[in-house]
Amino acid sequence: MFRAIGDRSTYLLQYFMMFVVKVINASGAVTEYQLAEAPSILNAFEDAGYQYPHGCRVGVCGSCISEVVDGIEQLPQRDFIEQRRLEELRHEEQKSGSCALDHTHIRFCCRTALTGDITLRPLSGSVKKMK
Repeated sequence: MFRAIGDRSTYLLQYFMMFVVKVINASGAVTEYQLAEAPSILNAFEDAGYQYPHGCRVGVCGSCISEVVDGIEQLPQRDFIEQRRLEELRHEEQKSGSCALDHTHIRFCCRTALTGDITLRPLSGSVKKMK
């Protein structure tokens, strides 16, 4: 698929891949989205006109944390910031005595590039159509 970037006087056609992203909501219902390859899962949803749960956009607040139910192998490795924040979360859970999450399948959607078909379960909030 191609998309035009730029203004009318000068534009560039950019080739991009399309992926299927399934989202499991709190009640267990699954919604399927066709999203374009993007620097982050959050950006992919926004480019398609949807709002994914988020706050700070840089991996600090944790409101975009999601469980990757299927397709973890389709995603790039965690960057330093995401890895460090997950270690902090793991430490906080151990300290409080509640280790409920399998961190191997937890990703920050603001920091993870969309590079393949995946199934996500947001840990807070839900996907909404932008107004």
